Amino acid sequence: MTSLFKDWKRLLESWKRVVSAPAAIVTWIVLSILTTLAGPFGSYEVFPLALRAIYWPTLIGLGLLIGSAVRVLIEERICSRSIWPASFVIAAINVVLFTPPLTLITHWLGGSASPVPNVWEFALFVFVGSVGVGAVRNVMADPPAETPPPAPEEALPKLIARLPDQQQAPLVRLSVRDHYVVIHTSQGTDTLLMRFADAMAETDPVEGLQVHRSHWVAAAEVAEPVRRGGRTLLVMKDGSEVPVSRGFQAAVSERWPG
Repeated sequence: MTSLFKDWKRLLESWKRVVSAPAAIVTWIVLSILTTLAGPFGSYEVFPLALRAIYWPTLIGLGLLIGSAVRVLIEERICSRSIWPASFVIAAINVVLFTPPLTLITHWLGGSASPVPNVWEFALFVFVGSVGVGAVRNVMADPPAETPPPAPEEALPKLIARLPDQQQAPLVRLSVRDHYVVIHTSQGTDTLLMRFADAMAETDPVEGLQVHRSHWVAAAEVAEPVRRGGRTLLVMKDGSEVPVSRGFQAAVSERWPG
């Protein structure tokens, strides 16, 4: 249950970052203005300007909020750096989610005799719009920072060498999920089926500390310790938070006083 809560908390934080990103805000503003003025799908003839100014921004806003949640969930499962596989899967799911209510609401507002499109036209609109929004989001996203290759004298830990080449990057922290060890690097996450103790033994030469029976952190990646709800947490430089259990409290306080 605790692991499930942490996963949902992490997904929620990812969703918040997506919907508050400049790309999402710009997309919502631009599409809201264009659709309000142009009145696509027969809404220009059926809806007055005031109604279009409410209908389209609300519809697009809800679509972006729900669509972003779908994007976060899908991208969590499809660990691909290419935007297109995930974008097409997300677009297909959005078609199933949004086409029926979009069709029903538009026909209800316009009346039975209104010249609004049929369900297949709405499905095409949702699919193309979803792919387009995904493309805009990726175009406007900050390019990933180039990770400089380690200096010859700074060999990567043996644990990192177990990962695929594209995931071999500076180690940030380790955590446990079921029987797997989750390796968090500056390039993302990957999992290995191994004991947590064995994984920690393969982190040399990275200086780090076990802070919980299920968590290990690289010392250089810790931003600060915080107290919240009677618990100590380590805030990492990537924004994630790692709990500190009582058995490791003394070592953590000595390493990061405050």
